[in-house]
Amino acid sequence: MKKLSLFVLCIVMLAGCGAQRTFKEDVNRSMRPSEVRYLFGTQPPNLKEKAKCADEVAVNLVNAETADKDVNIVPGAVYSPSWLQNPRELTGHIVNFLGDNYRQCRVLNNPQSKKTLRISIRKVEGIPNSAFKFNSTANLELDVFLPEKQQTFTFYASQSSGDLYWALVYAVHDATWQVINDPVIQDYILCR
Repeated sequence: MKKLSLFVLCIVMLAGCGAQRTFKEDVNRSMRPSEVRYLFGTQPPNLKEKAKCADEVAVNLVNAETADKDVNIVPGAVYSPSWLQNPRELTGHIVNFLGDNYRQCRVLNNPQSKKTLRISIRKVEGIPNSAFKFNSTANLELDVFLPEKQQTFTFYASQSSGDLYWALVYAVHDATWQVINDPVIQDYILCR
């Protein structure tokens, strides 16, 4: 009986080890704008009502990130797959996240729109929890370039959570709403 119990315990432990996800998979899986909006109590404004555009109110969101290899986002940490993130992939998720939030504000994401926002990451870093610190913190610096105006805006977000991947998702939420609520970008998209 002891041998059978030990065998079952070993199988369960091995199955658990094989089912672990990476940090990148956790972040990707958690990028659900509607759920995060609900957690933060975010109420999307109806930007279409404030627009003065002759055509539809739309924006063209472009992933302009050029770094396309996994990087360790925890400064000073030993290289580990636990903290790897691909900036281009993450920016793709941020563009989708931002597009969904704009849609909730009644602004279409249209690749044909002349109102273009080119999104890239200036910096992303994480501080995981430890024996002395129970919260993880993610810091995100997002660049938004408006080609038509030749202007770049940088948005900084820092969020904490028990898990580093949630902290990063919360920082993405924070940064995307900073973009949406920025008065210069809003005037640009809404033709004011």
